[in-house]
Amino acid sequence: GDMDDGGFADGRYVQVGGATEKVLLVSDELKQLEPNADTWLSKDFFKIEKAKAIAVTFPIATNSWKLVRETEGADLKLVDVKPGEELDSAKASGVANPLSSPSFADVAVGVTPEASGLDKPTVINVETLDGFAYTVKLGAKTNDNFYLTMSVSANFVKERTPGKDEKPEDKAKLDKEFADKLKKLEEKLAAEKAYEPWTYLVASWTVDSIIKERSHFMVEKKDEAKKEAGKEDPALAPPAEEKK
Repeated sequence: GDMDDGGFADGRYVQVGGATEKVLLVSDELKQLEPNADTWLSKDFFKIEKAKAIAVTFPIATNSWKLVRETEGADLKLVDVKPGEELDSAKASGVANPLSSPSFADVAVGVTPEASGLDKPTVINVETLDGFAYTVKLGAKTNDNFYLTMSVSANFVKERTPGKDEKPEDKAKLDKEFADKLKKLEEKLAAEKAYEPWTYLVASWTVDSIIKERSHFMVEKKDEAKKEAGKEDPALAPPAEEKK
């Protein structure tokens, strides 16, 4: 209805599952409300931009890794390189822009952490060049979807450092650009924090490219192994089986 009939905005209140305290105001009037929620759920979601540090922590610690870079477009470097490890930079570049446009299939309601696997999650931590820090937890996979929760915080640069010989008119323009950008970042943070309370189901393709185990990123040593095999002393080979 219009605002003049009692002051109610267009929309419908939607009770989520059986949880009376979780009621969403959905802007659509839901005239064609279908039973499957995925046709009307707003698909706006968080988006990670300009990643500078990407870490995935697996329940099995030896699979975990962290990659970092100083500037956008620079190669990612492995933190804490182990003896015998050599990073394959092409494989590392495959995770350089994680969760840049994730979407969710549904919101999961009333699922316990044990049932969703979020009690023993795989954790994706991403820090960005703009000052955002994301923690994304992945639980179990069900029907090609993962259970996912996210949280975000930020530490923005609030003051612009002027250049050495900045003219007053340039300073005013640059100060305004800086203030506008900061406002956008703060709006993005506020919008994305709104996704924190829920557990989502996201399609596996959304996260498959980033939840690679540590060994995936290393240069394969197959060629060297073959060379070594060719050098073996035949005298040390196991004796051929004798025919009976």
